[in-house]
Amino acid sequence: MAYQGEINLQVDNFEQATSSINQVLDQYGAYPSAAHQTRANGQHYQEMTLKVPATDFLHVVAALAKLGRIDTKDISSTDITAELVTLNTRVNAGQATAARYRQLLAKATSPAQLHQFEDQNRQVQAALAADKARLQQLGLGTQELWATLHLRYTQTLPTTEPSTPLPAFAPQFLASFNNGWTFVLNILVVLTNLWPLLLLGAVVWPVLRWWRRRHPAEY
Repeated sequence: MAYQGEINLQVDNFEQATSSINQVLDQYGAYPSAAHQTRANGQHYQEMTLKVPATDFLHVVAALAKLGRIDTKDISSTDITAELVTLNTRVNAGQATAARYRQLLAKATSPAQLHQFEDQNRQVQAALAADKARLQQLGLGTQELWATLHLRYTQTLPTTEPSTPLPAFAPQFLASFNNGWTFVLNILVVLTNLWPLLLLGAVVWPVLRWWRRRHPAEY
């Protein structure tokens, strides 16, 4: 049987779920062929494409389903027995035909025969390669049939609690404080603009006092 499926899970703790998923994969000899992790819009989730030994596919699905709350789960299977029989028959026949053409090529007595046998041999080799590729796709190249499982697990991140609303008089208090601070800053700005006059006064005043002491009768 060729299995494939898809599971969407909601989890409470993303990191713990990731660790548990890795343990399940190690236990059953499965592995991720692709993975994509995203943290956005108040969610932390990962999408994975898993390759699972077909004999353990249902066990892996059951183990993963226990790691969270299932949103969706879709499993399908296909009986590929007939296809395997046909492919194996064609591969055996193709290998025998290819061997026969190699013998004919070695015995070719004319360029025309050589060209004919080479063309026929290329066609046989192409068909044989396609059948072997299909067997490899089904997992028989490693003597084990692999199933595909698409897994997505999501943690909804906690929202930030709104701050305690200010009392009704607080906006007025803040506005008054800002107005007072603005007034102080304006005074500092005015004093800064008048610094030449203040400096001149600091110089002239001692001179005037000295003059008055030297000429008291004039005042």
